[in-house]
Amino acid sequence: MTPREFLEELVYPASSASTVIALTTFVVLITLAEWAGMLGLWLMVVTVPAFLRYLTLIAEARAEGRDAAPPGIDPSRTSTRPTSGRPSSGTSTRRPSIT
Repeated sequence: MTPREFLEELVYPASSASTVIALTTFVVLITLAEWAGMLGLWLMVVTVPAFLRYLTLIAEARAEGRDAAPPGIDPSRTSTRPTSGRPSSGTSTRRPSIT
């Protein structure tokens, strides 16, 4: 591997704006967790594994030759209907009797 190829691999995550934003967000959250003291421990417990998983996602994308964009939300799977918290009309709303 030549030094040029090594630098290209090192800079690969910076090739996409969305990847740079995601990595910056992780760095900010980890820095905030370091400054937050005891409460920061819980933020670290959540942030560090997610950051490591994202780095794995970037490595897998590079190995497969595809874009290392962060995972997104599939708009076709989201519900546009608001939920009221009540059961739908097809279910029974009768309370069970206590005898």
